[in-house]
Amino acid sequence: MLSNPDMFDTIVSVCRERGVIDRFEAENGEIKGHMMIDTIDMPDDVSLYPNASGNIFAFEASFDFMDTRIGLALCIPSVEAASGIWFINGEEPDNVWVEFFVKTLVENIPPDGGFGVPLYTFLTDEASFTVVPTAPDSFEEVE
Repeated sequence: MLSNPDMFDTIVSVCRERGVIDRFEAENGEIKGHMMIDTIDMPDDVSLYPNASGNIFAFEASFDFMDTRIGLALCIPSVEAASGIWFINGEEPDNVWVEFFVKTLVENIPPDGGFGVPLYTFLTDEASFTVVPTAPDSFEEVE
């Protein structure tokens, strides 16, 4: 279950209005799933690595096709793991989804360490794309 399905629905509506989803599906097939990544408070039972330093953020991925949520703490801006992976609300998912979450998260944190959340990812059998929030003054219309 997505952590905030209403917010995701808003992004879907905007992407549909702008033709982003239609273009993506025309090239990559039907969207079959969604992942949402957001920051969360560090769970009490998660231990940080002894060498973790800097600004540490806890991230969590939720999916619309499974109940389990996947978490990871990262040192920012170095984008180094500050903890191991953890799971909430279910059984450990297939490692493919753990790797997909980590890859998507890391790819969307630029070298300066700035990042926007939540990240909204759309998945087909062949591809994915992620929508990242930006500040209003830097937003560019999708054409």
